[in-house]
Amino acid sequence: MGRLQELSAGTLHTLAADNRVGRSSACAMRLASSHASANHALISWLERDWVIADMGSRNGTFVDGVRLAPGRRVLLDLGAMLEFGDRSEQWQVVDVAPPLPCLVPLDGGEVMVLDAEAVALPDEQSPTAVLVATGAKWQLEQGDVVEILEEGEVFQVGQRSFRFQSGRAAAVAETIDCIDAAHVGPALRFVVSSDEERVELAFERGGGWHSLGERSCYYLALTLARERLKQQHDGSPDPGWVEVETLLRMLPEYRSVEHLNVDIHRLRTTVHKARVATPGALIERRPGRLRIGIENLQITRTCAR
Repeated sequence: MGRLQELSAGTLHTLAADNRVGRSSACAMRLASSHASANHALISWLERDWVIADMGSRNGTFVDGVRLAPGRRVLLDLGAMLEFGDRSEQWQVVDVAPPLPCLVPLDGGEVMVLDAEAVALPDEQSPTAVLVATGAKWQLEQGDVVEILEEGEVFQVGQRSFRFQSGRAAAVAETIDCIDAAHVGPALRFVVSSDEERVELAFERGGGWHSLGERSCYYLALTLARERLKQQHDGSPDPGWVEVETLLRMLPEYRSVEHLNVDIHRLRTTVHKARVATPGALIERRPGRLRIGIENLQITRTCAR
């Protein structure tokens, strides 16, 4: 992605597809200098290049020492030097790569690059929402609400609001590790102790089974796998879907939808890191429902240890 670096402090700023620059709290790139205007300049990705335009600032926007006429767009080359009203504060263009999908905080602050297939918000330790890549789209899962984000859509997580920017479709494709999102591998196998206290998950690749070890979140996947196998056996044309409220009753250790979502994120992350499945393919979601997205499932029993 495009990046600017402030030369005196070394501060880096990552560029979204559209970046307002200025002192306003609504700016993606906030400036502290009193010489900068509230909405000073706009840096955007235009087809194949980064461009900058002054937004009628009081003290001007400079590119390589030349003041821009308000509203006139100028191409930004690698190494270009930028000044926003304060001639003593210089920013250098250090990366001109195309933008990636990202979130722009509306309260200002650094752009959040969506550089993984599943991104937890506000953080990995206490996720209350998850963004999941589903092909060329991004799906927001928050509580029991599932929605596909549109370009420029604003949503709120906790006390913070974000604007979604998709970047280029080609850039999204480059982040996907050639995993088939429609069908994930030949099979998943659950090895369950007779007392159901331990669950091991394994996947088949290259004619052999590879273990992902034992984790508590695998019991959630096991429950969904059992439901899918049952519905497949009963001849359901679209098997595996379980109402979230029903799942919470089946698994009373989950005290809330938010608690359930934490383990869904852990499960997706573990399986994706092993390059077995994309997050959106492993656990699929619809409003109020979810299922395991893999058809070929095996469940075996072992003695309790």
